[in-house]
Amino acid sequence: MREEILLQDLRRESWQPDTLLRHYDRRYQASGDAVSTLLLARVTEEVRFRRRLLDEAKKSDPDLLQVRVEILANEPFRVGDEVVLRRLLRLLNRDPGLAEGWRLLRELGPRYGSPDLACTAADLEPWCPGEDLTAAHLDQVRARLEAGRARRALAKLDSNGLNGRTANLLRASALAELERAPEAWELLRRMQETYPEDPVISFDLGLLARDYLGQPERASLEFNHFLELVAEAQARGQDVDEFRILQAKTWLWQRRAESIQAEGAAVEGAAGTGQDS
Repeated sequence: MREEILLQDLRRESWQPDTLLRHYDRRYQASGDAVSTLLLARVTEEVRFRRRLLDEAKKSDPDLLQVRVEILANEPFRVGDEVVLRRLLRLLNRDPGLAEGWRLLRELGPRYGSPDLACTAADLEPWCPGEDLTAAHLDQVRARLEAGRARRALAKLDSNGLNGRTANLLRASALAELERAPEAWELLRRMQETYPEDPVISFDLGLLARDYLGQPERASLEFNHFLELVAEAQARGQDVDEFRILQAKTWLWQRRAESIQAEGAAVEGAAGTGQDS
């Protein structure tokens, strides 16, 4: 099953979506077994059809637990409803070696208010001997930060000797959460000298100045610089997180609105003083 999913994911990277869909639809029409049904569901965009396929695969082979994981992954999130989380934990209790289930728990844990479960799931990586240990260790740090365990995140960075751009961005986040914002600032500034064209570093400096150092003017400078670097990166054909762009633009817009409002109040105050005199 896992080999089939790996092959499908590799094909997804090189095949056109319609070609991929036709291939797995032909396989499904020819055999209709649980594996073929699951594989077709994984490349089907239409939600109701995908759910129908997953239910069909479950009925065809109730012991194919990857199907049950896919079903849970496709369940809509409802605030305060932990049914999906409980079902996933029961599934993992049934088969503690179900890697797909643990990876889903890593994703769903924070969403359902259980970030510590996500930390546990992250600590089990990597599941395959050939996988990159560094990527797994970095995600363990992220899981701890999402769980509000900044001190443990720093310890994980140090114990695994993690360095480089991504590790240092995570280190800066942990330092900020531990009220060591000046150290985080110096770290990011050094990174900015090493990676002057990296927009993410300028964005993180803006967040640090705004949320931890109480320096709104500096934050505005960094966010403006971030948007300039974004434009340059996009001109080179590079992708930049749209949510970061929206955050920066929203913050700058709010700052301009506050400035205009303050100027208007000052003018009104001056006019009132003139009338009184």
